[in-house]
Amino acid sequence: MASVSTFYDLYKIIFRKDAGFRVPSDLPNRRVATTQGSSLHYFVHNFLIDNQIKPETVDMLFLSEAQMFPLPLGAGQRDAFVAREPYISEAQARFPGELDFFSDPTLAANTLNLITLDSTLNQHWVHIAKILQAFLRTELFLKTNPQEVLQMLKGSEGMESDSLESRWSRSDHQVTLSQELILNMENIARWSIRNGLIDRQTIPNFVDLLSIDALESLKPEAVSVIH
Repeated sequence: MASVSTFYDLYKIIFRKDAGFRVPSDLPNRRVATTQGSSLHYFVHNFLIDNQIKPETVDMLFLSEAQMFPLPLGAGQRDAFVAREPYISEAQARFPGELDFFSDPTLAANTLNLITLDSTLNQHWVHIAKILQAFLRTELFLKTNPQEVLQMLKGSEGMESDSLESRWSRSDHQVTLSQELILNMENIARWSIRNGLIDRQTIPNFVDLLSIDALESLKPEAVSVIH
């Protein structure tokens, strides 16, 4: 139905400063923890490719996010792990001054998308339109009252003010249906197929899965999908 938030530079590869990492090319033959088939896994795969590193040269340790954080770095268990907020801030607070990271803000952004069933869309069209209208009003509020929003978020996100403001500056809360979303989903599907993470062997036509009419009727300029 719509993307309601876009986050940039969301993921980082975290490691101890004394672990011997200086540049991304130090990653081969080291153990990196991530969650298999997740956006974390997709990020580290693209990060390696972008730095001309073959993913198979890195020893991937697949864990859930809940398992990753308590597990110590080094000591033969893992040399680095892939994380997002609030886990990045939690790790930095737990090991103050001891951690460093690799990141790449140029890699694909992460979007928060509003989805529903076809049956729900057909039966509750009026309510769906009202939900989209609420998101559009929220978009305007966030745009015109950023400091008030940050004050509301402080204390609820488990992050220091500086970290929260940094994360906010790397996010965009416009309601859209963009062609970039289609391209990102196609790339994720292609990666998932190549790595045997899904059963299907063909990339879906994601345009057919979108409900474009509702947002287009409310804010035509928010829709850039080619259809």
